[in-house]
Amino acid sequence: MAPEWAHAGIRVNALAPTFVRRELTPTTLSRPEWAAELLSRIPIGRLGEPEDIAEAVTLLLSDAASLITGNTLTIDGRLHHPIISTIPLPQTTLPPGAQGVLRLVLASLCQATSVIRYV
Repeated sequence: MAPEWAHAGIRVNALAPTFVRRELTPTTLSRPEWAAELLSRIPIGRLGEPEDIAEAVTLLLSDAASLITGNTLTIDGRLHHPIISTIPLPQTTLPPGAQGVLRLVLASLCQATSVIRYV
């Protein structure tokens, strides 16, 4: 999208955050082995906070980023992404095959959220 909109002064960038501490995070991290595995794969050693994402958005929307377009800013403490396929999912009453779908959903959460800025 960035090349198509650059002529109009529109910058297109994306954010790819790690797990961010929010209302649902305690549910996600309720299994100690899951939480330990997740944090062991984040060299900075912590989850993201909403302020981490807000600061990145502020940067991308500012004049300081006037030459940045067509990029994905990864905000993940250098998370090693294979975590999605290696952490065992909780045993549930999901129908057969649903855990594969759940893994796909988890993986899609690691995808970028678009940020478009009109300059």
